[in-house]
Amino acid sequence: ASLPPPIASASAMDLPEAARRCSAVATSPRRVANREATMGTAAALAACLAPLVAAMSLGFTSPALDTMLGDVEYQGARRLAPADLAVFRFCQECGSFFSSAVNLGALFGAAAGAWFCERFGRRNAFRVSALLLGLSWAAASTTSTPALLCAARLPIGLSVGLQSVATPSYIASVSPPSRSGALGTANAAAILSGVLIVDIVGGSCSLVRTGVDGEFCSWRRLALFVAACSVILLFVALLLPTPDCRPGAPLASQQSPSAIALAAAMPPPNVADVRVPCDYRLVFAALVPMVWQQLSGINAVIFFGQGILSKADVSDYNALGDTVIAVQLTGVAIAAVVIERIGRKALLVASIAGMTLASVCLSLLLRLSAPPSMLVVGTMCAYVLFFSVGVGPVPWLLLPELELPPRLKLRVASFATAAGWACSFAVTGPPLAALEAAWGISGAFAAFAVLSALGTILIAWLVPETRPRTF
Repeated sequence: ASLPPPIASASAMDLPEAARRCSAVATSPRRVANREATMGTAAALAACLAPLVAAMSLGFTSPALDTMLGDVEYQGARRLAPADLAVFRFCQECGSFFSSAVNLGALFGAAAGAWFCERFGRRNAFRVSALLLGLSWAAASTTSTPALLCAARLPIGLSVGLQSVATPSYIASVSPPSRSGALGTANAAAILSGVLIVDIVGGSCSLVRTGVDGEFCSWRRLALFVAACSVILLFVALLLPTPDCRPGAPLASQQSPSAIALAAAMPPPNVADVRVPCDYRLVFAALVPMVWQQLSGINAVIFFGQGILSKADVSDYNALGDTVIAVQLTGVAIAAVVIERIGRKALLVASIAGMTLASVCLSLLLRLSAPPSMLVVGTMCAYVLFFSVGVGPVPWLLLPELELPPRLKLRVASFATAAGWACSFAVTGPPLAALEAAWGISGAFAAFAVLSALGTILIAWLVPETRPRTF
């Protein structure tokens, strides 16, 4: 038998060739790491389609509700909507419940989110959410019965709550550590973008406007638009890679066959037998930011916006919604840039402290008989900007980063998210109207200033810094 050819030594090789091979060996781990970071970033951004489509359901009533109620203000005159679109003309209370029912459904969807994600996985949570959204909006587009329309909002809310638990956890699992902060804020940016998209399509697109001057929203077509976006979400969810449970770990689709086989051969750990001590202060650290995301009073800016601008003698009410969303997107962009430099806790504390100051200023301004218009508008924008820099995006990012035991992390996130939706339901619509009736708009913002000040103290005391350390 002939012997194998001798292995050429480095001295026998051509020196440029030897240098090239050594360089390839040295840079190979870096290339692998870069590829994994790119794939993780792409997966995290693709997952943000879920909150984007869910936010379209939240923002649906902004362009559609006036038409559904049957009475639309256009160029200073009131116009009656067509009978087939004015489904709530004789049931105004149904219109109010139609607006808030999605929050009620989201409460139950978030409460069940941990159980569903643990049993069926986060990718399946996205798929079920997409199916519920698509089928519910398709059914809503074909009915004119107020009770059925309100009933359709409950499964829509379930899907919104389910994805609100799955999305932050999935993003944290696939994001590279160096980009976890920026990608975590992408969840909030997707929510704002979804509200903005449905507002633009429902308010400006000729395909979903009807009437002599396009003054009415053809909300059935808008519902079909959201259903079509849900189909896209379902397709994307079918392609998402399976995440590892450790943030920044390689995705399953990127692991070698031997690593996958070794992991499959090992018996799964019995999580129930693993007793990891839990610092219950971390549970409150997850709960408090999600609750104060709503108790800080951001809904008051939307709910009282027209009244505030009217008192300040600002007549262009219609620009309020888009302006608020534009300011929020600006704040989220700022947060994405600075969050890895100054940390999560610092952003949260600065954000809610700024909201406290802005609430005090708004309360004082609105006590005046004729408050300065520019000062009122500027204070409102500052209020929204402070919210969107910290209190808006950071709680979603904070939940999966807290050092809770693995068996509790997803359950605590589910409970905190459900508590946030419960507070959203509690401070939207009738409760805010009752607060205004009792204390006026100025008194309402004084109450939110007190709550924000309390939130500043609690967040500074309870919330730890969760920014990953990179060396």
